[in-house]
Amino acid sequence: RMQARDKFRYIGVTTVHEYRKYVKKDSAFEKRFQQVTVNKSSSADFVSIEDGLKDCYELHFCRMTNFLYFSTFI
Repeated sequence: RMQARDKFRYIGVTTVHEYRKYVKKDSAFEKRFQQVTVNKSSSADFVSIEDGLKDCYELHFCRMTNFLYFSTFI
């Protein structure tokens, strides 16, 4: 019901392939989403983004090593 009244907000993340396979086929479902395409970041951009978020992670007692940054990106 909440979904039908547009009071429920959500973010969906998927690949282009899965979007076409599952979401695009259902027009009622598709109209509830706004498609935003995000290109893959370069490794330098990824490290820069993660460095910017490092303090936020540490506020929640999560620490990431440089090795973890790079292995996550790959």
